[in-house]
Amino acid sequence: MEAIYTPVEGEEVYELIRRRLLEDAGDPAEARRTADGYFELYQRLGDDIPREAREPAYREKLRKAYPFHPELIDLLFERWSTFSTFQRTRGVLRLLAEVLADLYRQQHPAPLIQPAHLNLANAAIRREFLKHIGNEYEGVIASDIVDSNARAQKIDREAGGDYARFGVAAGLATAIFFGSFSGGEKKGLGIQRLRLAALREGIPAALVGDALGRLEEELWYLHAESGLYAFSNQPNLNRIIVEKEEQAQDEQIAAAIRERLERIAGSELSVTLWPRVSQDVPDNKQLKLAILSPQQVRQSSATTGFVEELLGKAGTTFRTYRNTLVVLAPDAAEAAVLRERVKRSLALQAIQDDKALVRQLSEESRRTLESKLKDAEGGIPFQVLAAYRHLAKAGEAGVEWLDLGLPTVGEKGPLARRVRESLKRQELLVDRLAPHRLLEKALRSDEPEKPLAEIVEAFLRYPHLPMLESEAVIESAVAQGVANSLFGVRVGEHVYFGESVPDAALGYGAVLLRKEVAEAARRAEAGEAVPIEVGSGDGRPSMVKEGPVGATAGPPTAPAGAAISALHLRAKVPWDKLSDFLRGVVLPLRGDGADLEIEVTLDARSAPGSIKTSTLEQKVNETLRQIGAEVLEERTE
Repeated sequence: MEAIYTPVEGEEVYELIRRRLLEDAGDPAEARRTADGYFELYQRLGDDIPREAREPAYREKLRKAYPFHPELIDLLFERWSTFSTFQRTRGVLRLLAEVLADLYRQQHPAPLIQPAHLNLANAAIRREFLKHIGNEYEGVIASDIVDSNARAQKIDREAGGDYARFGVAAGLATAIFFGSFSGGEKKGLGIQRLRLAALREGIPAALVGDALGRLEEELWYLHAESGLYAFSNQPNLNRIIVEKEEQAQDEQIAAAIRERLERIAGSELSVTLWPRVSQDVPDNKQLKLAILSPQQVRQSSATTGFVEELLGKAGTTFRTYRNTLVVLAPDAAEAAVLRERVKRSLALQAIQDDKALVRQLSEESRRTLESKLKDAEGGIPFQVLAAYRHLAKAGEAGVEWLDLGLPTVGEKGPLARRVRESLKRQELLVDRLAPHRLLEKALRSDEPEKPLAEIVEAFLRYPHLPMLESEAVIESAVAQGVANSLFGVRVGEHVYFGESVPDAALGYGAVLLRKEVAEAARRAEAGEAVPIEVGSGDGRPSMVKEGPVGATAGPPTAPAGAAISALHLRAKVPWDKLSDFLRGVVLPLRGDGADLEIEVTLDARSAPGSIKTSTLEQKVNETLRQIGAEVLEERTE
């Protein structure tokens, strides 16, 4: 007699599983409450989940499948049971029995058992899957899903919060793995079904989309095609990128960073890229920017010493124009990010250049490759600005460091422009100078006059003065001050005061005069003999003298117009006025063509033992050797 056997189908399977696995399924009221809770969640999610899960019949399906979620049982029967090696009902029961025992031991808190809750770290559960798909997936599971160093676990740890509390990334990766295999054509899960597989009350729904994005970026064997996520034993684009990154050499990365810096350096300042020694940076009157290499980070003591050398020396001699140079050093943390971004860009470019490899990629992976390469290249200019934020300039007491801060989002301008604008905002670099400020900076209270050439030189040399956009800043301030009768200027035999000064007149040979000197000179031009009074520096007149046209205050050692052929001067100069001695005594004599021979006498005394021998040997004597000084006598006590 022939009998036809029809296996259990449809929702009958839920009752069969519950009866076979559980002696007591608990209070039916609890099953109804749990089903109602999930159904209400799905109503709130709306179109974010499949339509079937929002229909009233699904509420009953949830109740019948309790304590399992219908998605778990359906995937087992629809996909895994299609493997020829999978014993349909018996295989499902054996797997679910292992799952129940494992979750019971863990005291897992979820109201229903969903695909995201399968513990692939459990050898028995993992074995039930691997015997159908192959042991090569052991490495896939360990690399991406459940090993302590697995990338999904790492995402949860690093994100913290609800990620770590609910294991969102690892749960989604597990659900994707569960939905990735079938004996037929159905493989992979879309985001709607993944929400069914992982979400429960308490987990923010938005985390699913965010976590999937992170999984796509980090996992090595996860593939996304046409909106479906699935695992494969073939590495994805992420793994290929990592392999290419590992092949990138340090020299190649450094060359790429330098090439990017050359593109973004700018021309607003005269740029020297990656100087190795101080003579690499010229000692001239131009405004200069030295950009250090990524290894010479601001936080390094070696960098600080090198910056001091750059600002203080030009080879074996002292730097003359110290107030024309600034140095840009990278931030340690941001420089590390820059290096990783450039390495990623090189890896992506290497993949794109490998035509055979590109042919092996899916169409979606090719589009992803192009998008990643565009994003990587586009983000490097911003990261260069973020890394190179520490600016050094010479100060009165040594090196002064300024922080340019992080750039605004999307900023991509040249480095030199960013430096220049920052200096101008802090009034360390000026394109305009008020005449009264020029007078304060250029003349001491006891100085009646000073050549414009010396004033310009002082601004280029001495860090306590603001940096100049150009020498025209001084000329403009002088022209305005003369026109406003704040001071005068002598050009040849003529004194300008309270009038416009021709541009051509403010060249070499022009002399800035105090107001009282200029007034006296102008009256003297009219034939009047007038007294000229100049302050002594302490508020008292130092001298009153009647003089002809162009007369200036000074020691009456020689009549106006007289000349001498030699000068021997011996004077005690305060140590903190040596720069003034150089500017006011040495330079004018040198300007008259005198050959100078200077002998310095130094007596340094302190409390016993205060002057270190290391200071004498390593600093004093070393400096004397570097400047080529001839030591005529040296005694110590």
